[in-house]
Amino acid sequence: MPLTGGGWAKAADCPMSPGWGTEGARLLARFLDAGGDAVPEPAALRRRLTRTPEDWPVRVNDPVQWREFLLSAGVRDGLPLDEVRLPPAEGRNLSPGRLAPRSPLTPAVVQAWVCDAGRRWSSGKRPKAPYVFDRAVPHSPGIEAVTKLDGAARRLLADLVPHGLRTWPQHALTVGVHRPSTQRPRYPDPHTWPTPAGSALRHLPPRCVTGPA
Repeated sequence: MPLTGGGWAKAADCPMSPGWGTEGARLLARFLDAGGDAVPEPAALRRRLTRTPEDWPVRVNDPVQWREFLLSAGVRDGLPLDEVRLPPAEGRNLSPGRLAPRSPLTPAVVQAWVCDAGRRWSSGKRPKAPYVFDRAVPHSPGIEAVTKLDGAARRLLADLVPHGLRTWPQHALTVGVHRPSTQRPRYPDPHTWPTPAGSALRHLPPRCVTGPA
């Protein structure tokens, strides 16, 4: 996708520019303008915004059709999530606290994830056997610093998150953990963990997710 700041990027790495008129793009632009770009991770989103219809490399005769095409291609509308791929670990060592040094997660997010994961996990049925995550684990870059912002930026974050809950992928808040099929294909011992993205939203202010972890 062509970017506002120049260059190109994969659709999944690009937030929609507010010029396309989507709700998420407008909220994200207001959040950044209100002080959200004081945090490096949200500030970097400005460089990844898609070009507007007026600045598109080819003529955009029907912005609505183009907008639907961009969204279907994977362009993000609103606050995007990133993913971190975590390595396999023995059941007894598979814990957010031990995995954190291999990830970009901040201490407060790790603590929130520890709190939620501890309710569902106690090393599995085979503590000495390896376990893996089904896929890369979603998280929200910079969320700890963003929740410490004052005034309008923090209020707009509280609007961005519910929009994200409506538009993020279904796997944004949970991730599967199981034994690899090469180890014991008939006994995968599957479990469902919360994701760092979901745990941060439950425990860091403003708390925008309620209910059990």
